[in-house]
Amino acid sequence: METITASLRGIYRDILRNAHNSVVYDSGWRTNAIVLDARILLAAFMKGDPCTGITCLKVRQGDEKWDQVLEPVPRNTDILTDPNPYQLELLESDKTYLPDASSSDMFPNCTNAIQIVARLDKDFPSLPSGQTFYPLREFGLFGKIQDKLCMINCVRHPVIHKDNQTSLTRIIKLYF
Repeated sequence: METITASLRGIYRDILRNAHNSVVYDSGWRTNAIVLDARILLAAFMKGDPCTGITCLKVRQGDEKWDQVLEPVPRNTDILTDPNPYQLELLESDKTYLPDASSSDMFPNCTNAIQIVARLDKDFPSLPSGQTFYPLREFGLFGKIQDKLCMINCVRHPVIHKDNQTSLTRIIKLYF
């Protein structure tokens, strides 16, 4: 059997801006973990089962120990470590084909790579009571198979302190 899983990969970049729209943090491009359910979602699509592409991004606090030592994301994970993540619905306009990726003459407007731009605007997520910032440490993209959310990728990172005056733009690129 041919194994092609190494070709399915992703990268992400976080850009945090203050109230004046100045960049206060830029993570640079980093790799993310494509999890098993992403492959199951692709298989469901190929079979013709009811499924959707990327529908939402979930974010949450994660684990404080990741600020010192990051643990690898298990490839078979299907949920974020925090059981109550915030969910940001993604619009079609948030998802585009990457123009510099491979395309074919049959499908000139499609490529083998997509970019997702998720914006966590001011006041999202809501701050915990009595706190001045929200600590973000993990995120995941999700699609659906038969109306059940299905994790596509997962990232765990050291804390990003997001307050009500800052916005976070998370750019995710997936290559197939």
